[in-house]
Amino acid sequence: MKTSALAVCLALTTFASSTAPDAPAFVPALDQTVVKSFGSSLEVELTRRVILDLSGADEVVLQDDAATGEIHRTSTEITWSDEYRSVEDGRILELRRTLTKGARSYSSERTGEEEFSGDRESRLIGHPIDFRWDADLEDYTADWVAIEGTAKPEDALLEGHEVMVEYVRLLPEKPVEEGDRWEVDPGVYFWLTMPGARTDIQIAESGEEFEAWVESMEQHKDSLSGEIHCTWESTEDGLATITIEGSVTAVTEQVEVDSEDPGSRYVFRNTTQYPVDGELVWDMQKNRAVSFFVEGAVEDRRDVIQEENGKPVYKWSSFYGGTLREESSFE
Repeated sequence: MKTSALAVCLALTTFASSTAPDAPAFVPALDQTVVKSFGSSLEVELTRRVILDLSGADEVVLQDDAATGEIHRTSTEITWSDEYRSVEDGRILELRRTLTKGARSYSSERTGEEEFSGDRESRLIGHPIDFRWDADLEDYTADWVAIEGTAKPEDALLEGHEVMVEYVRLLPEKPVEEGDRWEVDPGVYFWLTMPGARTDIQIAESGEEFEAWVESMEQHKDSLSGEIHCTWESTEDGLATITIEGSVTAVTEQVEVDSEDPGSRYVFRNTTQYPVDGELVWDMQKNRAVSFFVEGAVEDRRDVIQEENGKPVYKWSSFYGGTLREESSFE
């Protein structure tokens, strides 16, 4: 099975291996095993509701009220190990990944309604995956590691992984010195908050559910806009501190057509602004990340637009505000 498009990773590791040793660089060590942990917590609360009539020449506000009594919470915890089984010129040629923990909990509270909550656990736990670089494909392939007496999960769960999770995308594309500041493409945010891409989200989606998730994630990744800046602030005891600042916005959209009236459809659009304020700590001797976090305020807008024969007639908007923190550690 082929992983997600990762040719950029090879270029990044190539750059890292040619960077001066006194600058942050990712240089994987042969036969090294690194235990990696990721956790996130998100809480948003409804703050406002707006309903617009768009059927006339001018939009008419039918409702615009402050709103409370609706809170959504999500938390994720992931732990896995990456073993660098083959390395050449600073590039990972073969990596074995073993997930030991992958859990997500979520809850929704609405005034006057019973709380909705649940927990999900990854089906990848205890099923190692071997990633190998294919020079012809210019990408990594993924295969299950055979374990006697244990059935392999479905091959669909091999799709969508990301091999490079060391936050190398935050490193500059040119040599830098302490005190320098550089800009990072806003699309990098997708990989900052979803290390491994499917290491945290593969909480057992499959079939149509997984396909819908893939489409949503591709939209999310491709729509990211904004600014991310990094600054190499200081170095102490061999650890470089790189601060991260900025904000990014993602827009996802789904359309549902009325089966009884093809001219009528509903557009569901989510617009979310994420914080990118945090810190990356880099080990200058081991040439890899030690820890990472981002945190701050989140603003989320959820629109439902009713269209008749291609023309919008009504729009319902819900506005949410809250906090997000995501962090990783490498041992």
